[in-house]
Amino acid sequence: MTYDGFLASLVQSKNSRCDNRITIQGEKGTIYASPTASRIDTVILDVGEKKDITVLHEYESMTYTLREIVRVVSEKDEETYRKQFKHIRNVLEVLCAARQSAGIKFTADQK
Repeated sequence: MTYDGFLASLVQSKNSRCDNRITIQGEKGTIYASPTASRIDTVILDVGEKKDITVLHEYESMTYTLREIVRVVSEKDEETYRKQFKHIRNVLEVLCAARQSAGIKFTADQK
């Protein structure tokens, strides 16, 4: 994917005998997160020397998400709702475009 001033690439595999981690490379350094995106236990920043920047979480990741949803609804926080809704729509549009470019078709696509 090409953006104004930089290029992003994604490589993903179901190879179960590999170093499962997220690697984000930039011009000034690299961030490593492991073991997987759904359960990040360790985050290392490497800008010449490696530094552990892991933030320990008290609860499982979905707990924070559900608490925020409850907060937005109970406080009627429309600004946050609209911002998150826009983000979700953008993510869904990217996923849909990726699926279509891979030739994956669903029954609903024909309606």
